[in-house]
Amino acid sequence: MKDWLNVLPDRVRLIPWHFTPGRAGRKIRHVTVHHMAMVGGIDNCYNVWLSREASGHYSVDPKGEVGQLVWDRDTAWGNANLVSNQETIVIEHSNEAGQAADWPIGKTTLDTGAHLVAALCRFYGLGRPVSGANVRFHSIESGGLTSCPYHLRPGHKYHDHYIARAQYWYDEMTKPARQAPKEEEDFLMALTAEEQKELLAKTRAIHNALFAPEPSRVEGSKFKAPLTEFIMQTDRKVEELHVEYRGKASQAQESLDQLADAVEAHDEKQEVCKVPEEEHAE
Repeated sequence: MKDWLNVLPDRVRLIPWHFTPGRAGRKIRHVTVHHMAMVGGIDNCYNVWLSREASGHYSVDPKGEVGQLVWDRDTAWGNANLVSNQETIVIEHSNEAGQAADWPIGKTTLDTGAHLVAALCRFYGLGRPVSGANVRFHSIESGGLTSCPYHLRPGHKYHDHYIARAQYWYDEMTKPARQAPKEEEDFLMALTAEEQKELLAKTRAIHNALFAPEPSRVEGSKFKAPLTEFIMQTDRKVEELHVEYRGKASQAQESLDQLADAVEAHDEKQEVCKVPEEEHAE
């Protein structure tokens, strides 16, 4: 299937006759399940229906290829029942072997057919697939004139699994779209207006304390600079003194030498940074 949501089949090969254009004003109300009574696909159905007064909308072959032979808007001749034909979409399922093997249907065909039932029920607003309601069967719609769809009929070996798969696919196709994960909330949005004002005032105070010019603490000095500049100048002076007095005996210098040696020997890979645990109120 090229597109399950929009019910676009893998192939289209429309039969020229043995169907009725339009639906005589009736709405699509259900899907009817058939089996082909042969191993085949769209081309085999096409050839049969050219000479036989019968048709269906879709075919499902053993490999799961979905073909369309009659447009959904038109009435296929599938159920030997005029009203049923006008209100249904017919799906033909290929068998995996013939009469000698009792007309088995392969897993791929069964699952694709069930998926197609679900897609049609969703597309036409028929609701979740329910056997006997929006999912019908050729044998019942024809009034018992045929045993088709054979093992897919209610009470037969494929029926329950087929309906369960149709319901599974319908549920998958009608799931709400996944919402994109919400972006992490801006931490400022978590603060009240008063808390935001307080945070702004404190941030400005810290900025001013660091970058506004401050007079030197040395008596008589007229030097002014931001605290950050004082810190940088102090760092430079300490380094100059350390270089000049390195190795010379003094308690202060010995402490500085030990600190310098420790810094040189320090391995950042061995650092362990732990955040103090917060106290939690019980």
